[in-house]
Amino acid sequence: MKYHYDIIQGTDEWHRLRCGIITAISCPALIMEKKTNKGYQDLVKRIAYERHTGELAESWGGNKWTERGKEFEPLAREAFEFETFQKVTEVGFIGNDKIGCSPDGLIGENGMIEIKCLGWSAHMDLLKSMKVPTDYYNQMQFQLYVSGREYNIFYAWYPHPKIKCLKINITPDLLLFKRIEKALSDIEGDIKNAIKLLNI
Repeated sequence: MKYHYDIIQGTDEWHRLRCGIITAISCPALIMEKKTNKGYQDLVKRIAYERHTGELAESWGGNKWTERGKEFEPLAREAFEFETFQKVTEVGFIGNDKIGCSPDGLIGENGMIEIKCLGWSAHMDLLKSMKVPTDYYNQMQFQLYVSGREYNIFYAWYPHPKIKCLKINITPDLLLFKRIEKALSDIEGDIKNAIKLLNI
C-alpha cells in the first residue's frame, strides 16, 4: 500500500486518486448481506462507471454536518495531541489501484485516528452508549485492513470546554476482515458485469 503524504484530502487530485477505488467510507455498503440492497448496487454502479470512463461519477456534495466536520477537524486533532501527548501526522491517501482509505491522521508507526465532530445531540448519544456506531466501526476496520496498522482511535470531539470528548481504541477485527476480503472478491464480478452494460 502506498502512503500519499503530498496530497490534501478534498482536492481535485485527491478525488482523481480515489476514482474507481473502493474506499473505507464504502465499507458499510460493500459488506451488506443482500446484494440487492440499494447501497451495494449504487457502489457497484459507481465503481463500474469510474473504471470504465476514467472519470469521477457524480457524488453526494455533503451537508451542514459534513461541513461542520471539516471545520472542526483541525481543532479536534490539536485537542487530541494536547490531551494525549501523541503527534498526529496527516496523510492524504493510503491504498493501491483497487482499495484505499483516507484516515484523519496517523499515530506513530502503528496507529491511526478517526475524528468525528457531531452535533450536540448525536455527541450525547455517543457519550451514553460508549460505543462506536456500526457504520463508523466498519469504516475504521476497513482503514485497518488497508493500512495493516495495529489500532485505530475513534475520537469524538465537541467544541465546548464543558463537554467531554470520547476516545475508543479499535483493534483489527479478523472476522470482519474475512467478510471484507470475500466482499472485495465478490464485488469484482459484479463490477465487471456492470461495465459490460456500459460498453458500446
